[in-house]
Order: sequence, then structure tokens, then C-alpha cells
Amino acid sequence: MTNFYENIQSFNNIREITQADHYRDLPTDWLLALTDVRGSTKAIEDGRYRDVTAIAAASIAGILNAAKRVSMPFVFGGDGVSVAIPPEIEAEVREAMLATRKMSKESFGLDLRISIVPVTDVLKAGYKVLVAKLEVSENFTQAVFSGGGLAYADNLFKHPEYGLKYQVEGDENAAQGDFSGFECRWNAVPS
Repeated sequence: MTNFYENIQSFNNIREITQADHYRDLPTDWLLALTDVRGSTKAIEDGRYRDVTAIAAASIAGILNAAKRVSMPFVFGGDGVSVAIPPEIEAEVREAMLATRKMSKESFGLDLRISIVPVTDVLKAGYKVLVAKLEVSENFTQAVFSGGGLAYADNLFKHPEYGLKYQVEGDENAAQGDFSGFECRWNAVPS
């Protein structure tokens, strides 16, 4: 069911964001790929906001480029991302995540926590993972999640004990990542 997200009917009125009929249950065999820059609060306090957000944005580019044939819902969290992925591309996504972690260490000196949480684990905990598609403009749609499942998975993978089960492990040196299309434009904005 790799075309799940592609087939969701979008809505274009943000006032309808709470309407339940716009949301669909994420398929139970899907997975949640999650990243988080460890120590991001301290890095931001040290003036490294651009580095932190660049790493998170690169996570999205790496994952989406690893699965060019699949449309996937994702959310950018500033210091990390959450991407719902079908099981058919798990291996490619794992490699992209390892490559992103390697790039984070080598280019920015920051540690990127990477994990994959099965949707079934979220459902067993009593949460739902519901997805809608907001058409922001003719050329851009944004995934919207509901049901508490994404927040639960985010807390779970960051837990010092329970999160170990979900960590993506592998040879970072052998991992290949494609970050093409990634750009992060910055303009100084006075406070």
C-alpha cells in the first residue's frame, strides 16, 4: 500500500483541520522514521540554530530521496522530523538515516538520533496515527497528523530505556545518502 498518502483527498481550508472526515488511519504495517538532534537546545543557545534546522531538513531530503517512487507524509519539528514510511522501503530509509547521521557528525559535529517505530507499537499503546493532507497552495500540500500517535512515538524513541529498541544501527561509513534538492536559505531577521 505504498500509494496510501498519494491517494488521500486533500482539503484546502485550514478551518477544516479539525474535521475528522479528512483523516485516514495510517496503515498498520507502516513505520515512523524519526530523527532528533541530540542536545539541540544547548546548540541553539550557542547560536547554532541554523545547523540544527539544517540537519533536520537534510533528514527529510535524505529520506524522501531514498524513496523517490513513494509519496510519504512528514512533519518538520525544527530539530528533527517524523516521516511515515511503508515497509517496502524500510531498508532504503535506514541507509538514508545512517548517512544523515554521519553527515551530521562530520559536517556539524552534532549527534543525530535516528529511530524507526512500527505503527503497530503505537496502536498497542492505545494511540492512533491519523493523517490528512492540507493543500496550502496549488503546488504544495502539508501532512497533518492527529490521534496522539506521532507524539507518543516521538516520546518513545527519545526515552533512554525504551527507545533503544527502535534505534537505527548500521555501518554509517558504508551508508550512502542523496541530499539533492536540499537547500536552506537564511536571511537575518531582527527580533
